[in-house]
Amino acid sequence: MERCMRADVVIIGGGIIGLACAYELVRRDVDVIVAERNARVGREASWASLGLLRQRVTSDDAYGRIAQYSADAYPDLAASVHEDSGIDPEYRRRGGLEVAVTDEKLASLGRFATFHGSRGLAVEWLEPRDIRACEPALSEACLGAILYADDAYVRPPRMLRALEAAIVARGGRVVKGFAASRIVRGRGVAVESEGDTLYARAVVIAAGAWSELLGRGSGLFLPVRPVRGQALMYDAPAEMLRRACGVEKTYVAQRDDGVLLVGSTREDVGFDSGTSAEGIADLKRRAAIACPALGEMAPARAWAGLRPAPARRFPYIGEVESNVWVATGHHRYGYMLAPGTARVVADGITADETPIPLDDFHPERDRARVEGDQSGS
Repeated sequence: MERCMRADVVIIGGGIIGLACAYELVRRDVDVIVAERNARVGREASWASLGLLRQRVTSDDAYGRIAQYSADAYPDLAASVHEDSGIDPEYRRRGGLEVAVTDEKLASLGRFATFHGSRGLAVEWLEPRDIRACEPALSEACLGAILYADDAYVRPPRMLRALEAAIVARGGRVVKGFAASRIVRGRGVAVESEGDTLYARAVVIAAGAWSELLGRGSGLFLPVRPVRGQALMYDAPAEMLRRACGVEKTYVAQRDDGVLLVGSTREDVGFDSGTSAEGIADLKRRAAIACPALGEMAPARAWAGLRPAPARRFPYIGEVESNVWVATGHHRYGYMLAPGTARVVADGITADETPIPLDDFHPERDRARVEGDQSGS
Protein backbone atom coordinates (compact mmCIF):
# COMPACT_ATOMS: atom_id res chain seq x y z
CA MET A 1 0.00 0.00 0.00
CA GLU A 2 1.35 3.43 -0.93
CA ARG A 3 2.21 5.64 2.02
CA CYS A 4 2.05 9.42 2.00
CA MET A 5 2.75 11.13 5.32
CA ARG A 6 3.71 14.59 6.52
CA ALA A 7 5.76 15.93 9.43
CA ASP A 8 7.79 18.95 10.39
CA VAL A 9 11.01 16.94 10.10
CA VAL A 10 11.84 13.57 8.55
CA ILE A 11 14.89 11.75 9.89
CA ILE A 12 16.29 9.24 7.38
CA GLY A 13 17.87 6.45 9.37
CA GLY A 14 16.91 4.77 12.64
CA GLY A 15 20.36 4.16 14.09
CA ILE A 16 21.76 5.80 17.21
CA ILE A 17 22.35 9.16 15.50
CA GLY A 18 18.97 9.32 13.76
CA LEU A 19 17.05 8.25 16.86
CA ALA A 20 18.94 10.68 19.09
CA CYS A 21 18.19 13.55 16.68
CA ALA A 22 14.53 12.56 16.53
CA TYR A 23 14.27 12.32 20.30
CA GLU A 24 15.86 15.73 20.84
CA LEU A 25 13.40 17.25 18.36
CA VAL A 26 10.28 15.63 19.88
CA ARG A 27 11.43 16.89 23.30
CA ARG A 28 11.02 20.33 21.73
CA ASP A 29 7.51 19.50 20.48
CA VAL A 30 8.55 19.10 16.84
CA ASP A 31 6.48 16.68 14.75
CA VAL A 32 9.00 14.05 13.59
CA ILE A 33 8.97 10.93 11.43
CA VAL A 34 11.91 8.52 11.55
CA ALA A 35 12.20 6.63 8.24
CA GLU A 36 14.06 3.33 8.70
CA ARG A 37 14.78 1.00 5.78
CA ASN A 38 14.84 -2.18 7.89
CA ALA A 39 12.01 -3.94 9.69
CA ARG A 40 13.53 -2.85 13.03
CA VAL A 41 15.44 0.25 14.03
CA GLY A 42 19.17 0.26 14.66
CA ARG A 43 19.93 -3.08 13.01
CA GLU A 44 23.21 -2.01 11.40
CA ALA A 45 26.32 -0.49 13.04
CA SER A 46 24.33 0.78 16.02
CA TRP A 47 23.26 -2.73 17.00
CA ALA A 48 26.74 -4.17 16.41
CA SER A 49 28.49 -1.55 18.58
CA LEU A 50 29.94 -2.34 22.01
CA GLY A 51 28.41 0.92 23.27
CA LEU A 52 31.63 2.25 24.84
CA LEU A 53 31.72 5.96 25.71
CA ARG A 54 35.41 6.83 25.75
CA GLN A 55 36.03 10.57 25.69
CA ARG A 56 39.57 11.05 24.38
CA VAL A 57 39.05 14.04 22.07
CA THR A 58 40.43 17.09 23.83
CA SER A 59 41.46 19.25 20.85
CA ASP A 60 40.53 22.92 20.71
CA ASP A 61 38.68 22.49 17.42
CA ALA A 62 34.98 21.93 16.79
CA TYR A 63 35.42 18.16 17.08
CA GLY A 64 36.80 18.49 20.58
CA ARG A 65 33.96 20.80 21.55
CA ILE A 66 31.19 18.51 20.32
CA ALA A 67 32.85 15.50 21.95
CA GLN A 68 32.88 17.23 25.34
CA TYR A 69 29.37 18.58 24.74
CA SER A 70 28.20 15.01 24.20
CA ALA A 71 29.97 13.63 27.26
CA ASP A 72 28.39 16.32 29.42
CA ALA A 73 24.93 15.65 27.94
CA TYR A 74 24.87 11.87 28.35
CA PRO A 75 23.53 11.63 31.91
CA ASP A 76 20.54 13.82 30.98
CA LEU A 77 19.86 11.88 27.77
CA ALA A 78 19.99 8.50 29.50
CA ALA A 79 17.77 9.62 32.38
CA SER A 80 15.22 11.29 30.11
CA VAL A 81 15.01 8.32 27.73
CA HIS A 82 14.60 5.95 30.69
CA GLU A 83 11.80 8.06 32.12
CA ASP A 84 9.92 8.44 28.83
CA SER A 85 10.28 4.83 27.70
CA GLY A 86 10.41 2.81 30.91
CA ILE A 87 13.46 1.02 29.46
CA ASP A 88 16.83 1.34 31.17
CA PRO A 89 19.52 1.97 28.49
CA GLU A 90 22.10 0.83 31.07
CA TYR A 91 24.18 3.97 31.04
CA ARG A 92 26.97 3.19 33.49
CA ARG A 93 29.92 5.39 34.35
CA ARG A 94 32.45 2.97 35.84
CA GLY A 95 35.70 4.17 34.34
CA GLY A 96 37.89 2.41 31.83
CA LEU A 97 41.49 1.36 31.28
CA GLU A 98 43.89 1.84 28.39
CA VAL A 99 46.59 -0.79 28.86
CA ALA A 100 50.06 -1.33 27.39
CA VAL A 101 51.65 -4.74 26.87
CA THR A 102 54.56 -3.48 24.73
CA ASP A 103 57.28 -0.92 25.45
CA GLU A 104 56.19 1.17 22.48
CA LYS A 105 52.61 1.37 23.73
CA LEU A 106 53.84 2.08 27.25
CA ALA A 107 55.75 5.14 26.05
CA SER A 108 52.75 6.49 24.11
CA LEU A 109 50.40 5.90 27.06
CA GLY A 110 52.70 7.89 29.29
CA ARG A 111 52.48 10.82 26.90
CA PHE A 112 48.71 10.51 26.69
CA ALA A 113 48.35 10.43 30.47
CA THR A 114 50.26 13.70 30.76
CA PHE A 115 48.43 15.35 27.88
CA HIS A 116 44.91 14.25 28.82
CA GLY A 117 45.49 15.22 32.45
CA SER A 118 46.55 18.68 31.32
CA ARG A 119 43.36 18.94 29.25
CA GLY A 120 41.09 18.26 32.20
CA LEU A 121 40.31 14.57 31.83
CA ALA A 122 40.18 12.56 35.06
CA VAL A 123 43.18 10.25 34.58
CA GLU A 124 45.33 8.14 36.90
CA TRP A 125 48.50 6.25 36.01
CA LEU A 126 48.56 2.59 37.05
CA GLU A 127 51.66 0.45 37.51
CA PRO A 128 51.43 -3.33 36.83
CA ARG A 129 50.58 -4.13 40.47
CA ASP A 130 47.79 -1.50 40.37
CA ILE A 131 46.39 -3.01 37.17
CA ARG A 132 46.20 -6.45 38.77
CA ALA A 133 44.45 -4.97 41.78
CA CYS A 134 41.93 -3.17 39.54
CA GLU A 135 41.34 -5.92 36.99
CA PRO A 136 42.79 -9.30 38.03
CA ALA A 137 41.59 -10.96 34.81
CA LEU A 138 43.87 -8.86 32.61
CA SER A 139 47.14 -10.29 31.35
CA GLU A 140 50.14 -10.33 33.66
CA ALA A 141 52.08 -8.95 30.69
CA CYS A 142 50.50 -5.52 31.27
CA LEU A 143 53.25 -2.93 31.72
CA GLY A 144 51.19 0.11 32.64
CA ALA A 145 47.79 1.67 32.14
CA ILE A 146 45.72 4.83 32.30
CA LEU A 147 42.54 4.76 34.35
CA TYR A 148 39.98 7.14 32.84
CA ALA A 149 37.54 7.69 35.67
CA ASP A 150 34.73 9.11 33.52
CA ASP A 151 34.57 6.38 30.86
CA ALA A 152 31.08 4.96 30.55
CA TYR A 153 29.00 2.69 28.36
CA VAL A 154 25.44 2.00 27.29
CA ARG A 155 23.90 -1.29 26.18
CA PRO A 156 23.13 -0.66 22.49
CA PRO A 157 20.01 -2.84 21.99
CA ARG A 158 18.40 -1.37 25.09
CA MET A 159 19.38 2.21 24.19
CA LEU A 160 17.91 1.81 20.71
CA ARG A 161 14.66 0.30 22.00
CA ALA A 162 14.44 2.98 24.67
CA LEU A 163 14.92 5.80 22.18
CA GLU A 164 12.30 4.39 19.82
CA ALA A 165 9.77 3.99 22.64
CA ALA A 166 10.56 7.46 24.01
CA ILE A 167 10.09 9.06 20.57
CA VAL A 168 6.70 7.39 20.16
CA ALA A 169 5.70 8.28 23.73
CA ARG A 170 6.29 11.94 22.91
CA GLY A 171 4.23 11.82 19.73
CA GLY A 172 6.87 11.00 17.15
CA ARG A 173 6.42 8.36 14.48
CA VAL A 174 8.72 5.59 13.27
CA VAL A 175 8.11 4.26 9.75
CA LYS A 176 9.89 0.97 9.08
CA GLY A 177 10.59 -0.72 5.79
CA PHE A 178 11.03 2.71 4.14
CA ALA A 179 14.17 2.59 1.99
CA ALA A 180 14.67 6.24 1.05
CA SER A 181 16.00 6.54 -2.51
CA ARG A 182 15.79 10.26 -3.29
CA ILE A 183 15.26 13.65 -1.71
CA VAL A 184 13.34 16.20 -3.76
CA ARG A 185 13.61 19.85 -2.85
CA GLY A 186 10.89 22.42 -3.43
CA ARG A 187 8.84 24.55 -1.06
CA GLY A 188 9.50 21.84 1.45
CA VAL A 189 11.27 18.50 1.16
CA ALA A 190 9.95 15.20 -0.16
CA VAL A 191 11.63 11.92 0.68
CA GLU A 192 10.83 9.21 -1.83
CA SER A 193 10.92 5.43 -1.62
CA GLU A 194 9.35 2.85 -3.91
CA GLY A 195 5.73 3.99 -4.10
CA ASP A 196 5.97 5.94 -0.81
CA THR A 197 6.62 9.62 -0.09
CA LEU A 198 7.22 11.52 3.13
CA TYR A 199 6.80 15.31 3.12
CA ALA A 200 8.43 17.66 5.60
CA ARG A 201 9.68 21.15 6.23
CA ALA A 202 13.19 19.76 6.77
CA VAL A 203 15.02 16.45 6.44
CA VAL A 204 18.00 15.00 8.31
CA ILE A 205 20.13 12.38 6.55
CA ALA A 206 21.35 10.00 9.25
CA ALA A 207 21.58 6.88 7.13
CA GLY A 208 24.99 5.73 8.34
CA ALA A 209 27.04 3.79 5.81
CA TRP A 210 24.23 4.17 3.27
CA SER A 211 24.30 7.99 3.38
CA GLU A 212 26.57 8.31 0.32
CA LEU A 213 24.20 6.23 -1.81
CA LEU A 214 21.23 8.39 -0.82
CA GLY A 215 23.26 11.56 -1.36
CA ARG A 216 24.33 10.44 -4.81
CA GLY A 217 20.71 9.78 -5.79
CA SER A 218 19.76 13.24 -4.52
CA GLY A 219 22.63 15.28 -5.99
CA LEU A 220 24.43 15.70 -2.66
CA PHE A 221 28.13 15.19 -1.89
CA LEU A 222 28.39 12.85 1.12
CA PRO A 223 31.69 10.91 1.01
CA VAL A 224 30.79 8.23 3.56
CA ARG A 225 32.07 4.69 3.07
CA PRO A 226 31.28 1.47 4.97
CA VAL A 227 33.97 -0.01 7.25
CA ARG A 228 33.22 -3.43 8.71
CA GLY A 229 33.78 -4.10 12.38
CA GLN A 230 33.49 -7.64 13.76
CA ALA A 231 32.95 -8.47 17.43
CA LEU A 232 32.67 -11.46 19.75
CA MET A 233 30.51 -12.33 22.74
CA TYR A 234 31.61 -14.66 25.57
CA ASP A 235 29.53 -16.20 28.35
CA ALA A 236 32.14 -15.29 30.95
CA PRO A 237 32.06 -15.60 34.75
CA ALA A 238 30.18 -12.80 36.47
CA GLU A 239 32.26 -9.72 37.33
CA MET A 240 35.28 -10.99 35.43
CA LEU A 241 35.87 -7.34 34.45
CA ARG A 242 34.72 -4.29 36.38
CA ARG A 243 35.58 -1.77 33.66
CA ALA A 244 35.92 -1.63 29.90
CA CYS A 245 39.58 -2.19 28.99
CA GLY A 246 41.52 -1.35 25.86
CA VAL A 247 44.54 -3.59 25.31
CA GLU A 248 46.56 -3.03 22.12
CA LYS A 249 43.62 -1.94 19.92
CA THR A 250 41.29 -4.55 21.41
CA TYR A 251 38.42 -3.64 23.72
CA VAL A 252 36.89 -5.99 26.25
CA ALA A 253 33.87 -5.02 28.31
CA GLN A 254 31.39 -6.89 30.48
CA ARG A 255 27.70 -6.01 30.69
CA ASP A 256 25.52 -6.03 33.78
CA ASP A 257 24.20 -9.48 32.81
CA GLY A 258 27.72 -10.94 32.73
CA VAL A 259 28.08 -11.16 28.95
CA LEU A 260 31.60 -10.16 27.90
CA LEU A 261 32.15 -8.38 24.58
CA VAL A 262 35.33 -8.16 22.51
CA GLY A 263 35.89 -5.84 19.56
CA SER A 264 36.70 -5.04 16.97
CA THR A 265 38.16 -5.30 13.51
CA ARG A 266 38.42 -2.52 10.92
CA GLU A 267 37.97 -3.74 7.35
CA ASP A 268 37.29 -2.04 4.01
CA VAL A 269 35.12 -4.70 2.37
CA GLY A 270 32.32 -2.61 0.89
CA PHE A 271 28.83 -3.51 2.03
CA ASP A 272 29.71 -7.04 3.15
CA SER A 273 28.34 -7.18 6.71
CA GLY A 274 29.07 -10.86 7.28
CA THR A 275 31.68 -12.26 9.66
CA SER A 276 34.84 -13.94 8.41
CA ALA A 277 36.89 -16.84 9.76
CA GLU A 278 39.99 -14.65 9.62
CA GLY A 279 38.37 -11.82 11.55
CA ILE A 280 37.01 -14.12 14.24
CA ALA A 281 40.37 -15.86 14.63
CA ASP A 282 42.14 -12.51 14.98
CA LEU A 283 39.69 -11.32 17.62
CA LYS A 284 40.02 -14.57 19.58
CA ARG A 285 43.82 -14.20 19.54
CA ARG A 286 43.62 -10.59 20.69
CA ALA A 287 41.03 -11.44 23.36
CA ALA A 288 43.39 -14.07 24.82
CA ILE A 289 46.21 -11.51 24.94
CA ALA A 290 44.00 -9.10 26.87
CA CYS A 291 42.40 -11.69 29.18
CA PRO A 292 44.18 -15.06 29.16
CA ALA A 293 41.10 -16.84 30.53
CA LEU A 294 39.28 -16.03 27.29
CA GLY A 295 41.79 -18.18 25.46
CA GLU A 296 40.28 -21.18 27.23
CA MET A 297 36.73 -20.27 26.17
CA ALA A 298 34.88 -20.43 22.87
CA PRO A 299 32.94 -17.33 21.90
CA ALA A 300 29.19 -17.77 22.15
CA ARG A 301 28.52 -15.52 19.19
CA ALA A 302 30.19 -13.42 16.52
CA TRP A 303 28.67 -10.56 14.51
CA ALA A 304 29.60 -7.60 12.36
CA GLY A 305 28.37 -4.14 11.47
CA LEU A 306 29.19 -1.49 8.88
CA ARG A 307 30.41 1.76 10.39
CA PRO A 308 29.98 5.00 8.41
CA ALA A 309 33.49 6.36 7.88
CA PRO A 310 34.03 9.94 6.67
CA ALA A 311 36.87 11.00 4.36
CA ARG A 312 38.74 12.40 7.39
CA ARG A 313 38.12 12.20 11.14
CA PHE A 314 35.31 14.78 11.27
CA PRO A 315 31.73 13.47 10.89
CA TYR A 316 29.31 15.37 8.69
CA ILE A 317 26.89 17.53 10.65
CA GLY A 318 24.94 20.56 9.48
CA GLU A 319 22.70 22.05 6.81
CA VAL A 320 24.10 21.23 3.36
CA GLU A 321 21.24 22.79 1.40
CA SER A 322 18.21 24.75 2.46
CA ASN A 323 16.23 22.49 4.83
CA VAL A 324 18.48 19.50 4.12
CA TRP A 325 20.60 18.50 7.12
CA VAL A 326 23.14 15.73 7.54
CA ALA A 327 24.23 13.85 10.66
CA THR A 328 26.38 10.98 9.48
CA GLY A 329 29.93 9.68 9.16
CA HIS A 330 30.53 9.20 12.90
CA HIS A 331 32.46 5.96 12.29
CA ARG A 332 33.40 4.39 15.67
CA TYR A 333 32.04 7.26 17.70
CA GLY A 334 28.30 7.25 16.97
CA TYR A 335 27.30 6.49 20.55
CA MET A 336 29.86 8.86 22.01
CA LEU A 337 28.82 11.79 19.80
CA ALA A 338 25.07 11.13 19.65
CA PRO A 339 23.84 13.58 22.33
CA GLY A 340 25.93 16.50 21.07
CA THR A 341 25.05 15.81 17.44
CA ALA A 342 21.36 15.64 18.30
CA ARG A 343 21.42 18.90 20.21
CA VAL A 344 23.23 20.94 17.58
CA VAL A 345 20.98 19.58 14.81
CA ALA A 346 17.85 20.33 16.84
CA ASP A 347 19.17 23.81 17.68
CA GLY A 348 19.86 24.51 14.03
CA ILE A 349 16.43 23.37 12.87
CA THR A 350 14.39 25.02 15.62
CA ALA A 351 16.43 28.14 16.42
CA ASP A 352 18.55 28.70 13.28
CA GLU A 353 21.72 28.76 15.36
CA THR A 354 23.98 26.22 17.00
CA PRO A 355 26.14 26.37 20.15
CA ILE A 356 29.08 24.96 18.16
CA PRO A 357 30.03 26.28 14.69
CA LEU A 358 29.44 23.56 12.13
CA ASP A 359 31.60 24.76 9.23
CA ASP A 360 34.29 22.17 9.99
CA PHE A 361 31.70 19.39 9.77
CA HIS A 362 30.54 20.30 6.23
CA PRO A 363 31.18 17.52 3.68
CA GLU A 364 32.39 20.01 1.09
CA ARG A 365 35.56 20.45 3.16
CA ASP A 366 36.52 16.94 2.05
CA ARG A 367 35.78 17.31 -1.68
CA ALA A 368 39.36 18.15 -2.71
CA ARG A 369 40.74 15.20 -0.76
CA VAL A 370 38.18 12.77 -2.17
CA GLU A 371 38.61 13.96 -5.75
CA GLY A 372 42.40 13.86 -5.35
CA ASP A 373 42.23 10.27 -4.08
CA GLN A 374 39.99 9.29 -6.98
CA SER A 375 42.25 10.89 -9.59
CA GLY A 376 45.29 9.15 -8.12
CA SER A 377 43.70 5.71 -8.05
